[in-house]
Amino acid sequence: MLVFAFLVNAISFAASQLWVSPDASYYVELAGGLADRFDLRSQLFLIRPPGYPIFLAILFRLFGDASPIAIMVAQHIMVVGVVYLVTLIAWRITRQTWAALIAGLMTACSLQLVTYANLVMTEVPYTLALVWAVYHLVAYHQGNRCRDLALASLLTGVSYLFRPIGMTFLPVCAAVALYSGIRTYCSASPLAKGGLRGVGFASRLWKSFGVRCAWSVAPAFAIVLPCM
Repeated sequence: MLVFAFLVNAISFAASQLWVSPDASYYVELAGGLADRFDLRSQLFLIRPPGYPIFLAILFRLFGDASPIAIMVAQHIMVVGVVYLVTLIAWRITRQTWAALIAGLMTACSLQLVTYANLVMTEVPYTLALVWAVYHLVAYHQGNRCRDLALASLLTGVSYLFRPIGMTFLPVCAAVALYSGIRTYCSASPLAKGGLRGVGFASRLWKSFGVRCAWSVAPAFAIVLPCM
């Protein structure tokens, strides 16, 4: 699947050139200010989130005149990453090789993803961050590890840096944390036996649920609040 995704993106890269729309010029202007003098005071940041300008500024500093090619290469690699993550998500959910392959093939052949990789726009890094968050949320649902929940929340915050609408995924993280707590309670609760042991168990469980909720939102806000 990775080979096929690389092939599709290599063809798109070879057959296209970087396209900067009038709207994208704002990102280029902000990135230029960051790369030249680390200027964070531009009023354009009031209408453009900082994630994509930072991404472009890093490429401007590293590659200079070769930055247009570097942007295309980086974004096509991100598309390959999206294909890989979608394949893994489908495998985790279904445990079926054919389902994972179909999901990967459909994503690799997405004209929208391949086209946006050649544009100075936020769609590709935003999609990568959000799909990566979904992967860790699925992993948390299956393995019940708070590390995966925290990473899903963190990547949701990162997606906000590219497109603010990414924060709408945060309630999903909280809902999965809630469902996980309820599932744990229903499968392990000794309350049916009555007594103080049951009450103590419930108290510990609700405390654990509070920790889960904190992990589901705190990492995202740690990313978002400084930008706000």
